[in-house]
Amino acid sequence: MYRLALKAKVNEVIAILLAILYLQFGIVAGILRFNFMAWSAALAPYAMMQVLYMIEDKKRPIHWLSLALIMALIAQVH
Repeated sequence: MYRLALKAKVNEVIAILLAILYLQFGIVAGILRFNFMAWSAALAPYAMMQVLYMIEDKKRPIHWLSLALIMALIAQVH
């Protein structure tokens, strides 16, 4: 989440706070024994980074290799 916030050009202090807040949601999944949901939640910000690439890069909006890798990882974890 920290890297996603920095990619979105958020202030570094706010990026740290967002990352800490995002980490707190993993506690709920751990208590309820949804262990593999935590892995998907860890990879979700990288999928959202692909959305930022699509918005920002007008010349080549789809970075197919990184998009394929993250989607394959999320599909395997799911």
